Amino acid sequence: LQSMSNNSIQNKDELLEKLLSSNTQVIEQDFLNSSSLVSGKYDKISKTLTIKFKSSLDAAYLFYDVPEEIVLALFSAKSSGAYFSKELKGKFLFTKLLAKKKETK
Repeated sequence: LQSMSNNSIQNKDELLEKLLSSNTQVIEQDFLNSSSLVSGKYDKISKTLTIKFKSSLDAAYLFYDVPEEIVLALFSAKSSGAYFSKELKGKFLFTKLLAKKKETK
């Protein structure tokens, strides 16, 4: 799968243009200005969205059957945390993914 990081994309039109002009199947976004979200990763084929939250850095949440237009709006929202709360929270099935703990000897 090809991957594209949208860290420098500032608006929805620029994001849409980037996506339409590539064969990208996975979209990634760092939420640099968010007080609640760290990063997001969307797989266009499986329609799964993985989100990392600042409140739970040892885990990520995998959301199922998320429409691409919801993800594009989330990734380009002025307040991604507020958008997440309004449009995603409680509306999609999800699984909490825990990070593997490193063993110490």
